[in-house]
Amino acid sequence: KPPVHKTVQTCERVHHHQPIRFGFSLRYRINEQWSIESGLTYSRLTADITNTIDGQATTTEQKLNYIGIPLSASYLLWGNRYFNFYLSAGGLVEKMVKGSRMTQGVTNNVSIHPLQVSVNGAVGAEFKLTDGFSLYAEPTLNYSFDNGSSIPTLYQEKPMNFNITVGIRFNLK
Repeated sequence: KPPVHKTVQTCERVHHHQPIRFGFSLRYRINEQWSIESGLTYSRLTADITNTIDGQATTTEQKLNYIGIPLSASYLLWGNRYFNFYLSAGGLVEKMVKGSRMTQGVTNNVSIHPLQVSVNGAVGAEFKLTDGFSLYAEPTLNYSFDNGSSIPTLYQEKPMNFNITVGIRFNLK
């Protein structure tokens, strides 16, 4: 009699939530229209991962926290004493600093060692509180390069994505 082999049916579905990103930046104005800026960003990526094995489903909540250094150039479209509207393009290098997965009340740490590199373009609005200090919001289109991580992230699974970065900006010149 031949041996009987049972096939196990498995399925994994990942639902990524909209990333949360905020930061602070330092802007150096080259002339009236052009400026360069850098700073520090914090990004939080969350996802719900559902694994189904032979009809039994378990859900895992994944939280990944990144610190990043952006570098971009901006072109002023319009500005007055209180507001600026501008276009910006550049890149971002991020390092995951803390990651976790929680399944049925049990939390495990997750780590991703390669850096995450992305390029972006944004339309920004800035409210100037003083000449040297402002609040900004930038609806941004990002493209994230694959860093080879085996951990499912929004960056790998949907490399082209949209987010809004909000933060504080210090204007040096």
